[in-house]
Amino acid sequence: MKESALNGKRVLVVDDESDVLDSLEDLILSDAPQCRIDRAATHADAVAKMNANRYDLAVLDIMGIDGFDLLRKTAAQDIPVVMLTAHALNPEALKKIH
Repeated sequence: MKESALNGKRVLVVDDESDVLDSLEDLILSDAPQCRIDRAATHADAVAKMNANRYDLAVLDIMGIDGFDLLRKTAAQDIPVVMLTAHALNPEALKKIH
């Protein structure tokens, strides 16, 4: 099996649902056991972690934790981002990305 690109990397996972955080952590660690994962369940916690640490990747909830603001903050720190949502996106939400 090919080694995951996330092995040895530090990832910030942000979601207001603890079961989603658990699932994402399990999924990432199943392929990248040497990945270091920091979890945040609130916008404030995510910002504090981003200010205190350097991340190789951020996985952000779009809707529950003001993900668009976190997207701007991660972009300012040149952190690659994956954004997730359980809600359907509408055109107005997509315009916020620009």
